[in-house]
Amino acid sequence: MILTAHQPVYLPWLGLFHKIAISDSFISFDQVQYLPKDWNNRNRIKTPDGPIWLTVPVLKKGYLDKKICEIEIDNSKPWARKHWRSIRANYAKAPYFKEYADFFEDVYLKHWTTLEELNTYMLRWFLDTLKIDVLIKSAGEYDFRGSKSNLVLDVHMMVVNPSRYFRELSDCGAQSISFHIETSDDILNDLNHLSDLGIIRSLAINPETSIDKIIPYINHIDQILIMSVNPGYGGQSFIPDSLNKISAMKEKLNELNSSVTIQVDGGINSTNLEQVICAGADSVVAGSGIFNANKSITENITSMLYISEKQDSI
Repeated sequence: MILTAHQPVYLPWLGLFHKIAISDSFISFDQVQYLPKDWNNRNRIKTPDGPIWLTVPVLKKGYLDKKICEIEIDNSKPWARKHWRSIRANYAKAPYFKEYADFFEDVYLKHWTTLEELNTYMLRWFLDTLKIDVLIKSAGEYDFRGSKSNLVLDVHMMVVNPSRYFRELSDCGAQSISFHIETSDDILNDLNHLSDLGIIRSLAINPETSIDKIIPYINHIDQILIMSVNPGYGGQSFIPDSLNKISAMKEKLNELNSSVTIQVDGGINSTNLEQVICAGADSVVAGSGIFNANKSITENITSMLYISEKQDSI
C-alpha cells in the first residue's frame, strides 16, 4: 500500500495530482503549523505581464500558533471577487476555459469560513475532474502511532519558532531535526535544546542565504542542510548555483577540520545527483526525483543508489 501526504494548498500544482494518483490513500496533512507566505493560502497565475500572486487573506490574531485546519479566512476583504476577476481576465481565451469556468465562478461566490474547507473542496473537484479515484483523509482522523526502527527519522521543519515542537517531535521518534536559520529568534538556544534531547542538530539555509551566516554555529551543529530550491512546494528545478554553494561550504568545513556533514534538498534527481555528490554533499533529499511519471519508484531509487554507490567507490 502506498500512502502519501501533503499540506493543503491553494490552487494545487500538477505535481501534487501525480503524487496523489500513484497513491492508494492520501492524507491531508492539516494538523501542522500554518506558515505565512507559504502555498497554503496563495499561488501565482500567468498574465501577459508576468505572474501575479492570488492570496487568500487570513485572520491574523494568534495565527502563528494555529494549525492549518484552524486558520480562518478574512472575509472582510473582497479577495474572492478579485481572484475570479483575475482568473477570468487572464484565462478566458485558454482552451477548455468555458468548460470549467462555472466551477471557479461558483467557488468564488460561495462563503468560506476556513482555509482548509476551501482548499479541500477545490482539491476534491480537481481529482474528480481528472478521474483520480484515491481515498482522501484528514490527518486529524488518525491517531498515528508507531515505534522506532533502524531507519533515521529525519525531520525538516519549515516553521517559525521551531523549538516549540522539539519535545513533541522527539517523543514521536525524531532522531535528526533541521530548522531554518531564517526562522529562529535564538539559534544557539534552539541548538542547545536539540542537544539536550539527544537529537542530531541540523541548520537549514535557503538559496539566498550566505554560508557565512552559518559559520558561527559550526561547533554547535552536526549537519548543514543546503536548500537547492526555494522552500514551498515540490517539483521545482534544481538551482544550478547551489553546486558552488555546496563546494564552498565543503571547503570551509575542511579548513575548520569539522566533522559536520552536508545534506542537500531540492530538485535532486538521477541527472544531477553525481554533480551534487562531487560538490560535497554527504546526503540528499529526493521527492519528485523518485515520485514522477518518467519511471517507476523502484527504478528511480535503484538509479540514484547506483550513482551514490559509484561515487562512494571512487
